[in-house]
Amino acid sequence: MFVINMNHWQSAIAIALTSTLGFGNIAALAQSSPVELAQQRDLTGECRQVNQRIAVYATRGSDEIITTLERGTEVIIDEPMALAGRIAIKLPTNGFVPTGVLANCNVTLPDVTTPAGAICINHRVDPVAGLPIHISPSPQSQVRDRLFPRERITVTGNPVLDNSTGIEWLQISHPFEGWIENGNPNARDFNTTPCSVLGL
Repeated sequence: MFVINMNHWQSAIAIALTSTLGFGNIAALAQSSPVELAQQRDLTGECRQVNQRIAVYATRGSDEIITTLERGTEVIIDEPMALAGRIAIKLPTNGFVPTGVLANCNVTLPDVTTPAGAICINHRVDPVAGLPIHISPSPQSQVRDRLFPRERITVTGNPVLDNSTGIEWLQISHPFEGWIENGNPNARDFNTTPCSVLGL
């Protein structure tokens, strides 16, 4: 009898949560550990700053990017707690940002140094149009963001050569994950250069 009553109440709670939050948020709640949920206080209205250049996403679970925020930009939290690794903000724009890149507004971010052997975008890239970051090594794939001259990137893996065009692609993990066109190896025309060569 006790087990039946517990199942009844569990079902009632699940129905109530689903009607209030929707199935998407129920799934997000499932990804948050009990410790995270218990330790979270209401963050609505609190100020945070981003500790690196980040994307602002349209929804909690999508890859649609609304805009990007530069390191040190302050944001205002617009919900009580984070779910599924992202939290809503309302300033300087409405959207969702990853929680792992947020710091308190009253702290000074440490200086960023360029590690030895770092790679930067060079001045072959148009300073207005930028260099697209694609989700796959193809110019037809979705563009996640853009890079501009003198920006530092982190390259992962080996270059991929598109034999049909002769263009070399690089997979990067910073400032965003994706792929960029590095140029034509046969012509020795590249969009990247060691940061030290650029004086960075």
